[in-house]
Amino acid sequence: MKKMLHKFAKYLSSNFAGYFPKSFRKKFRRSISVVHLEKIEESIYVTYEIEPHINVRFYSDYHAFLITKDNSYKLSTKKNDLLITVKIPLNYLEEYTDGFTIQLKSNDEKMNVKRQINNENNITRFIFNEKLYKVFTSRAVQISSVYQKLRFPDEYEVKDRTVYCNYVKHKNQTLYLNIEDTHINDIDNIYALYAHKFVKVFDVKKIDNDISISNLDQFTKGKFKLYAQKGECMYNIIANTDIKQIFETKEHRFELNNEIKYLEFTVIEHIIHLDELIIEYIGNNKACMVLKHQNIEDMLGKNLLITDVVSNHIKEVLPISSGEYMIEIDDLIERFSRKKLMLQDEEKIYQIKLDRTELDNSLDEEYNYLGEILRVKFYKRIDGYLGFTMKRPKIKRLIKNIDGLILEGYINGNQKFKNLQQSMILIDRNSEQEYILPIEDEFKLSLDPHELINIMSQDKTIIDIYIGYVNDIGEVIRKTKIEYQHSDYKKDTYYSHVSIENMDGDYVNFLVTTTPFNNLKIETFVVPKEIDADKFKRNPNIWLVGERRDTAQENGLAMFEFLRNQTNESVYYVIDEFSKDYEKIKHGENVLKFGSLEHYEISLQAGVLLCTHDFENILPYKPAKGFFDYENTFKVFLQHGVLGRKPVEYHKFYYEDPFDLFIVSSDSEKKDIVMDIMQYESEDIVVTGLARFDYLPFDNLTKDILLMPTWRDWLNNEEVFEASDYFHRYKSLLTNERLNNILEVNDIRLNFYPHYRAQSLFNSKNLKTGPNIDFIELGEESVQELLINHSLLVTDFSSVSFDFLLMNKPVIYYHFDDDKFFRKGLLRPIEETFVGDIAGSEEELVDLIHEAIQNKFVNSVENLDRILKYRDHNNRKRIYESIKSMM
Repeated sequence: MKKMLHKFAKYLSSNFAGYFPKSFRKKFRRSISVVHLEKIEESIYVTYEIEPHINVRFYSDYHAFLITKDNSYKLSTKKNDLLITVKIPLNYLEEYTDGFTIQLKSNDEKMNVKRQINNENNITRFIFNEKLYKVFTSRAVQISSVYQKLRFPDEYEVKDRTVYCNYVKHKNQTLYLNIEDTHINDIDNIYALYAHKFVKVFDVKKIDNDISISNLDQFTKGKFKLYAQKGECMYNIIANTDIKQIFETKEHRFELNNEIKYLEFTVIEHIIHLDELIIEYIGNNKACMVLKHQNIEDMLGKNLLITDVVSNHIKEVLPISSGEYMIEIDDLIERFSRKKLMLQDEEKIYQIKLDRTELDNSLDEEYNYLGEILRVKFYKRIDGYLGFTMKRPKIKRLIKNIDGLILEGYINGNQKFKNLQQSMILIDRNSEQEYILPIEDEFKLSLDPHELINIMSQDKTIIDIYIGYVNDIGEVIRKTKIEYQHSDYKKDTYYSHVSIENMDGDYVNFLVTTTPFNNLKIETFVVPKEIDADKFKRNPNIWLVGERRDTAQENGLAMFEFLRNQTNESVYYVIDEFSKDYEKIKHGENVLKFGSLEHYEISLQAGVLLCTHDFENILPYKPAKGFFDYENTFKVFLQHGVLGRKPVEYHKFYYEDPFDLFIVSSDSEKKDIVMDIMQYESEDIVVTGLARFDYLPFDNLTKDILLMPTWRDWLNNEEVFEASDYFHRYKSLLTNERLNNILEVNDIRLNFYPHYRAQSLFNSKNLKTGPNIDFIELGEESVQELLINHSLLVTDFSSVSFDFLLMNKPVIYYHFDDDKFFRKGLLRPIEETFVGDIAGSEEELVDLIHEAIQNKFVNSVENLDRILKYRDHNNRKRIYESIKSMM
């Protein structure tokens, strides 16, 4: 009976969801978060919270399973209202030492965990059986071994090697640990273990029997224990006697109390507890802030710091009298980001604590910023400190109907904008040229196709549609994308189509479509007047191949060259004539310039399409049913890399006419990802290996290092990029003195090849590196040439690591933001997809690079069967034979 009710509920949710708006559907979705992590004796307890929702199910049961590569075990689960607690016995780690996944299910369906809340009470790092483990959430809770080459032995079982500290002292902003002389020379490095991280301590020196740590700003708020590294072992530093110590730095207070014998430090921020806070908006873009404290002297000589919590940009405000400051409101609003307010004198930086006073409603005001009425307010942050935030006015908007280029909808929010024109703003995605039309609250707007032509950067382009507000000189003050009420996102469909003849007699086509987020956009393509579609028919012997529109360097090019040289098919390669890669292949036979007349003619005849990305990249028109018999082509997805890390948008439900053949590299990739997640049938997927793998030599002798990080999708402009941890981490690595010295001493070069989106942002002229580090620009060499010509790959999450492993070369992964990068989920457990050493800090990465050099770049990874089935240089042959057998 339960199963029947469950199936009926599932039928309702899947078949009638499209009849309700997105905002309404959200109320029925079960979102689940990890809210507490605790280690008690030999178990980890994970507590999930189900966020309030409307439950249409007749019943809901919850079970948790421990998942390994080959087995599944049911775990003890307790539910209390909206909380679910799962007990994970750590003895499973005795057998599955690399870790495992905890999958929560409801009514036999997997539940995707939305987020993990980290605070001082949640332990995400722990030691078990001499190994350090990390608990993190990526769709499911994962427990994974980190720093795998290090051991964490029990100090009391190896007393002869235990590291004892006689005393601790602090002098001139330097911490000194006096270590017993029998151990001091054996210590290689010092590490700090927090609840949420394990990091190497910088600026450490040995002076006689003392270990000095001169940079105390590297320690952050919270508790940490110090570990001493001796070779591959990590030893918790033990105090010989009771040591109690309190000392201060500019930002923190350090408390040391070794009641449990370990050197455990508690780091606390300097705090000023306000007795009264008075803020008055006085007009002319200014506010007067008065901070009152019971001890007036505590407020003397202190400047106010306004810190941007996103960019960390700091604005300093001088006092006009003790505790009184005049603040420019625009400084608070800048970048529309939250601000944290602190105080600073010559000695310390203080957090402003609001535990003795309350903020009143007078601090919540409306403010006109360039015509946009913002709600600005000072507030008490979660940590109790003083902050500032603003709320931009909501713009309710929706397109309700589309008829050709006539868009009917509404906008609601005009009362919160002063002296600005309510407008629809259309922007070409490449050139950023704008077409702006005024609109009313209720509108039925006819877009002028000739105006759209005027902003088109190229024949085939995308024009994004925004609703917003424009000032009297045409500047866009605010814009936001607009959803379509009846959106049903598919990559190869459209809601309306208009075609007009331009001045040259060519036919310009406009198609109104949506993004994956249901936002409207217009796609364009131009059909030359010379093209008579009725003259062309699909020919199964004509094959069209490509990659991204501007590249020729991986699976597409490899497949093209095989088909040209080893088969009788008429095969053509498509590429943009303005790309750097075009220069390398333009003199070859059957290379087509994207959008050329010949490209059009061949694209209308090609019976087989092969691409590493969507077919938008190789067709001059919209790949959709109804255009030039597109539905009668045989579509082969060559893939860009091996799947298993970040989710990609190639699911079958994203297409009305999906791929006929999906290329993968292993049986697990086929079953676990393409079938189970992307919903393709077994007969539509072939395990062949990627085409470009055929060019990879085995065990070729080289000696240089390739640093090749991938991109971060949240770095959406130059300012955010330059303030990002991503930029500063790689800049710091490239200028690391020890790394540069290692490269020089060993006569090895490190070549830095940023992701194509980051090429212009990583300015090689501003990277002051040593003589053995080079910046490789896009197009200098193909990615495959770079991989072949290097002996060690350092990357973060890029799937080119599989190419490297296939060549029997070592890979080192640099993970410092993996939780954020995989916030939408990780397709495979981390130990399956990241094969090799993982560094969590810069110094650990330098250590691993040095170790790889000393080991002459020998690869220790042996079994790759779960990732790469074949290593025989016959992948393209298998792909070709699979295509022919299915046509």
